[in-house]
Amino acid sequence: MKKSYLITSAVATALGVFMIAGLNSKLLTRKYTMKSSLIDQDVQIVYISDLHNNYYGEDHEILKEAITALKPDLILLGGDIFEVKQPLEPAASFICWIGAHYQAYYVTGNHEYYSYRVSEMRQLVMDSQIKVLRGDTDVIEVNGNRLAISGIDDAEESHVYPNQLIQAQEQRPSEPTFSILLSHRPEFIEDFLPYQFNLILSGHAHGGQWRVPGLINGVFAPGQGMFPKYAGGRFAFDHSTLIVSRGLSYQDQPAPRFYNRPELVSIQLVSDAE
Repeated sequence: MKKSYLITSAVATALGVFMIAGLNSKLLTRKYTMKSSLIDQDVQIVYISDLHNNYYGEDHEILKEAITALKPDLILLGGDIFEVKQPLEPAASFICWIGAHYQAYYVTGNHEYYSYRVSEMRQLVMDSQIKVLRGDTDVIEVNGNRLAISGIDDAEESHVYPNQLIQAQEQRPSEPTFSILLSHRPEFIEDFLPYQFNLILSGHAHGGQWRVPGLINGVFAPGQGMFPKYAGGRFAFDHSTLIVSRGLSYQDQPAPRFYNRPELVSIQLVSDAE
């Protein structure tokens, strides 16, 4: 009887620890490294997606400290920074801080569209000295490297994004240049692959909300349904790499995130020269 009690207690304790650990919502910095022959000197990129107007301490100091520690050369914003039927703050002040300190680019997510204030949100981003991409490609120099940054509006606007892809492609330089596409939704990856962007950055899936590490990468994601293929992480294709952020939203969720901490994505581009 005593042995059975001890076993039951041990199992209950282990299960409790497993559940508590899974509900950890502390900000995680997810780091990736990408090698390319088109990169000579390292480039540090921070990718931010699916903030959904959540708070990260007073004046977002937790998120700002995490970004500052990475010393980014470039910040890319992948949509759903704002939230439906909520004030623009605190996301607005955070956007202003980014624009005041870093070169940055932004594309819309579906929640910007659902708010029916998307024009106002875009204008706020532009007023913060952040470039809004809507089927555009901007060619810039960072640490001696040429980068082509392309972006499209939320792909739910199906009548818009194919034309924006074509438009962005037409603006890409003819000479070899490291290329990045910002698109909120990863489920349209097959539409993006023919354009052979070196790096495609998406979000939207929120990491599939619940995970079981090493077993299930995500349970459900909008646009992908149950057990989404692109819930979060890095995915390699013949000519492109897709990185899907698990997003920063953790408050006011329909269900708590489980083994799916909100994440800030760091991508270091490095030379593959020996």
